[in-house]
Amino acid sequence: MASKSNNPVRVMMWSTPRSLSTAIARSIVMLEEAQVFNEMYSAVFNFRKESNQFPISSSFSYEWAKSELEKDYLGKHVIFGKDFAHAVRGNMDLLPSGFTHTFLIRNPKKVVTSLNRVIKKSYVLSLTGGSIGKHYDDMILCKEMWDLYVYARDTLHQNPIVIDADDFLKDPEAMMKLYCDKTAIPFRKTMLKWQPTNIWRINWRSSYILTMCAWWFGYYGNSLNSTGFQKADKQTEDTDLSMIDEKSLKAINDNMEYYHSLYANRLVLK
Repeated sequence: MASKSNNPVRVMMWSTPRSLSTAIARSIVMLEEAQVFNEMYSAVFNFRKESNQFPISSSFSYEWAKSELEKDYLGKHVIFGKDFAHAVRGNMDLLPSGFTHTFLIRNPKKVVTSLNRVIKKSYVLSLTGGSIGKHYDDMILCKEMWDLYVYARDTLHQNPIVIDADDFLKDPEAMMKLYCDKTAIPFRKTMLKWQPTNIWRINWRSSYILTMCAWWFGYYGNSLNSTGFQKADKQTEDTDLSMIDEKSLKAINDNMEYYHSLYANRLVLK
């Protein structure tokens, strides 16, 4: 368990896209004493002047993201940030100080097929020729998760916490309790249910540009329109890959080794 003191509990949750991270952040928003940050480093990665994605802002920098997360916020005793590991590749020395680093993983088969569904469903992404390769530049997302895990373990000398999305959905209450216990985030049953909201109304800190793009592309919709964690009645081990394209299949295969390495270090319920 993270140590307790008069200082705020500071936790980062790193994941790949489409891995339940928005729902978990939505849960922690339910804590009145929590200040939640949404993808600060991803905003820098995507929109800073030097970005290969959308170089439209000179105000974003990794130093800015680090500074925002390290601040104290009046009345807030939990500082929680959710973000994507690929957003800090090459910039791990600019991670925020004083944070416990945690990792939310999901089987790459489910990540890739879910990304494909979002891309096909989004009118904007379909108009711009959206594809996994276009938006993620052939990145091996689980490798970047593993690299960050190793950095937290070997350079920051932490014992990084890993949870698996499918494990979580089998028993959301028990897994949320376990996650909170390991990070010193207070657990309350009110964290398991919430009212539907949208990207403009949710009480977290997120850059306006990232919020606008998320709304435009159709991200976050299912998680923010939900009313709580939906416990899975049955976990399907196999995902239908019969209609998947070659690039997506390659992405799955490239990621699987690193997923298994992280999976072997995950928290499990006793």
